[in-house]
Amino acid sequence: MLGRLKSALNRYTVTAFCFLIIIFSYLIGMIVDYKTINKSVTQTITSVKKAEDSTNLDVVKAFISGTDSALDSAVYNRLDLIAVNGLFNRLILKQKIDDVNPVNTVYKLNNGQLTYYYPDFGVRIAHKNIKVLNQYCESVGTKLLYVQAPIKIDKYDNQLPHGLPDYPNGNADKFLAGLDTLGIDYLDFREVIHDAGFVYKDLFFNTDHHWTTETGFWAYQYLMNYLGENYGLEYDEANVDEDNFTFVTMKDSFIGSLANRVGTLYAGVDDFTYIYPNFDTDFEWTRYNEQGVATLTRTGDFTDTVMFKERTENADLALAYRDNIYFNGNPAIAKITNNNVEDGRVLVIQDSFGKPVSAFLSLNFHQTDVMDLRDYAEMTVLDYLKANEKYDYIIILYNPSAFKTSTYYSLFKFYNYK
Repeated sequence: MLGRLKSALNRYTVTAFCFLIIIFSYLIGMIVDYKTINKSVTQTITSVKKAEDSTNLDVVKAFISGTDSALDSAVYNRLDLIAVNGLFNRLILKQKIDDVNPVNTVYKLNNGQLTYYYPDFGVRIAHKNIKVLNQYCESVGTKLLYVQAPIKIDKYDNQLPHGLPDYPNGNADKFLAGLDTLGIDYLDFREVIHDAGFVYKDLFFNTDHHWTTETGFWAYQYLMNYLGENYGLEYDEANVDEDNFTFVTMKDSFIGSLANRVGTLYAGVDDFTYIYPNFDTDFEWTRYNEQGVATLTRTGDFTDTVMFKERTENADLALAYRDNIYFNGNPAIAKITNNNVEDGRVLVIQDSFGKPVSAFLSLNFHQTDVMDLRDYAEMTVLDYLKANEKYDYIIILYNPSAFKTSTYYSLFKFYNYK
């Protein structure tokens, strides 16, 4: 027993010693690069002083900003340093990697996957907002559906380290219970997944908090079937048949947001699959900024409009943001006109989990509008609805991480309340 303990202590001592040597080397690299730091700070201060209305306070702020930026850029091979730190944490079997912002702290689940974790959160304001939105939808004949996307923490087998309570799913449960009381329809993919008996970890990227593109496509198929069975939506079933789509997998090509924070030596890398229809499509796709001003319009087929093919370049490299292949990120508003479908208008209010889902939904409606309330600030959802042609459907698609301070008050603000 004592021998095994001594062996373990020796292993950790050697690991820690090697890690300290590496850190010391990187600090030396920063000192050697002091000229870069000095140049950056000087340029920042000079540019502020040239402004006619600059004050001493502006100069002080410029010094702080320039120093912070310069130190960040001067860290010798900063990404390599993150990777080495990740390797050290992996060697000592650490399952929590702290961040300055606690929301960005990374946890390693017992199944080896990485996740963010969120605290217990109240949902009263969300209920108040969606109640008002639902009342308006009923008054104009628009059907409202809330779609609960899953989080990487399985509600039925959370795999959280150190016995952490599953607050994220608990927050979502509280919200859905309120929808039951309000009589608002919802689709809970967490329950659908559980009932289907899927291997939960296979539905998500290892290095990112999002579900995979394949899971998003499956969710799209299920959602279309749900709309057909429960709302009488008529659509071409060929548009949901996976045999009519091309699936392309790029091996070891994706580094998710979690891996960016802890390094690939801790997190690993993911395969990335993108999907597109192999039948004729004719789209117009327009992106709008937070003030509702159009900034980009693309016309053509699905792959030239909704999909941004540059995210598939350099398939032999492990790169970040490949999951932005649909919409090229999270635009405040995107409007998609499908010239091959004569009618049907849907508004999808979504977080980033919705990108692949709404992209494929656009195959079935003449007009598919997508809104991300984290960025859209020109008007409230209710004002937007009153200013636009009536929608047949409004779908709100969020994952449980919507219930956190940094996003809750924007994602669920549907009207101006006091």
